[in-house]
Amino acid sequence: MNGEDVYAGEYSLEANRIASNFDELDGISEEDLDSFTRSSLIFKKLFSQKADEIGFGISEDKINDLIRQDRNFYSNDKFDVNIFRGLLSRLGMTTDDFRKLTESNYNASELINFLRSTSVSYTHLRAHETREDLGC
Repeated sequence: MNGEDVYAGEYSLEANRIASNFDELDGISEEDLDSFTRSSLIFKKLFSQKADEIGFGISEDKINDLIRQDRNFYSNDKFDVNIFRGLLSRLGMTTDDFRKLTESNYNASELINFLRSTSVSYTHLRAHETREDLGC
């Protein structure tokens, strides 16, 4: 995707995430799930690539922290490396693949949050300018 690989495991994780949002409703068709998943992956990849271009970054320690904080890898309230490795094995991903995915998703999320906060500030500024233009 735009020169960047999408792993089968990455697709699977995203499809499961999206499907879980529809479980409460009447479910989702396979075609719609595939379409939503592809769109979501494209969206995330493009935002991640843009974040890289403008200098967003994440340290190795932060990547480790994000992985360790993922409750999906916990057993008895402790990070379980065997659960982590088992999931990666089922997804056909290496630890490095998963670290890159974690970094990519984090950077995309950070850029989206930055743009949202900037948008709100810009909208607030424009509203203030409009009130001044109207003499309020």
